[in-house]
Amino acid sequence: MLQNRRTLVMLLAVFILVAAAGYYYYNGSRPQAQQPEEPTITTAQVRRGDLTVTASGSGTLVPGYELDLGFRSAGVLAELYIQVGDQVQAGDALARLDDTTAQLQAAQSQIALELAELKLAELVREPTEAELVLKQENLAAAQLELEALLSKPTAEELTIAEADLQKARLALQKAQAAYDRVASRPDIAALPQASALEQATLDYQKAEAAYKQKVAGATEGQLASARAKVAQAQQQLDDLLSGPTAEALESAQLQVEQARNNLLRDQEQLANTTLSAPVAGTVVAIKGDVGESVGTNPIITLADMETPQVLFWVEETDLASVAPGNRVNVVFEALPDRTFPGQIISVDPALVTVSNTSAVQAWASVDLNASPIKLLSGMNADVEIVAGEARNVLLVPAQALRELGPDQYAVFVAKPDGELELRLVQVGLQDFVYAEIRSGLQEGDVIKTGETQSSEPSSASPDQQEPGALGGFMRFLGGGGK
Repeated sequence: MLQNRRTLVMLLAVFILVAAAGYYYYNGSRPQAQQPEEPTITTAQVRRGDLTVTASGSGTLVPGYELDLGFRSAGVLAELYIQVGDQVQAGDALARLDDTTAQLQAAQSQIALELAELKLAELVREPTEAELVLKQENLAAAQLELEALLSKPTAEELTIAEADLQKARLALQKAQAAYDRVASRPDIAALPQASALEQATLDYQKAEAAYKQKVAGATEGQLASARAKVAQAQQQLDDLLSGPTAEALESAQLQVEQARNNLLRDQEQLANTTLSAPVAGTVVAIKGDVGESVGTNPIITLADMETPQVLFWVEETDLASVAPGNRVNVVFEALPDRTFPGQIISVDPALVTVSNTSAVQAWASVDLNASPIKLLSGMNADVEIVAGEARNVLLVPAQALRELGPDQYAVFVAKPDGELELRLVQVGLQDFVYAEIRSGLQEGDVIKTGETQSSEPSSASPDQQEPGALGGFMRFLGGGGK
């Protein structure tokens, strides 16, 4: 600031010398009759007051948010739980598809999971005493059968087998004789002699096979089968004692996991047959009727009308006034007598075209508490932006400011002796009429605002008409506006 003052003083000194030389040359070379008319300086007094800088725009009321909702899968619309205009809360059911197939699939997946879990539980549980005894008995029986086939028959066993064969032969002969006595009858097949002969034949064949086996011993096939039974019984006993293998346990666990995932998938598909509200809002649109087939396109629109916003536009020249946080006053065309306060929420980063004119697009909140009345989406509104406010500050007319450079201003202060003093000032808010003075002036100071020309020529001498070289220079500097 000190450097600026020194620069200004040096510039003033140079200008004073140039202006003084020009002044005397000008007065010495022109005729007396061509002296200029005496200008009249206009002034104003520095006063205290309030200053508000505003900009205006127009826009429409829009919801705080708007959501288009649809099902995740196609189906037949079974129920609608809401109507246009209804208020819903987050989680409320809005509509439902026919879920018969989804219910069945979820039930089947539940059963599959339970079976897989039972199989796993059976695999890992400890064997009971009864199970252990049964496996041991099965092994013992298989071993005895194999031993019997491997051992040679005793003389007693051969005698018994031969006696059984002879007994069966005699029974067969007796049954054959009884059958022959009635063989000529047409109903022979239905007579008991026929069935007796058949049974006697089977008994004889069995006794004959047993006798031949005793005599010949076990075949390789019989021995192989008996050995296989022993191995199987032994493996079953070992498995019971050692528990499941790692492979079997992992397989059973994977089956349970797969069944659980299938159930979760089917339960999600079942849940997707119900369309719920993700947030609270107002139902503003429904596309679809009960009984219609619907896809995944949105069929219900929710909007937030509890905290609506105003989408508005201002001219590009008012860009400096549009900033997030600035207060706004909103007046709707349908409610001209009500003013709704709010503030700017956001400003779009690019200009838009509105009615073939570049404009700044911004969003502002609306405080409904100031005037509790139901507002409708799409209402037209006039928006006044409060870009800045200053209360009880020093004010001067904007035309009194002299701009010396970027953000550098001065004013001419009228001294008691009538001379004008150029004084640097710090300017705050300003509009087209007034400017806030933050430093450099005091309340009550008289400042120059401009000049007006007198309507009658002056007959005074040059010395009386001009206040001197310095005074003429001051008028020269102060003759213009801002």
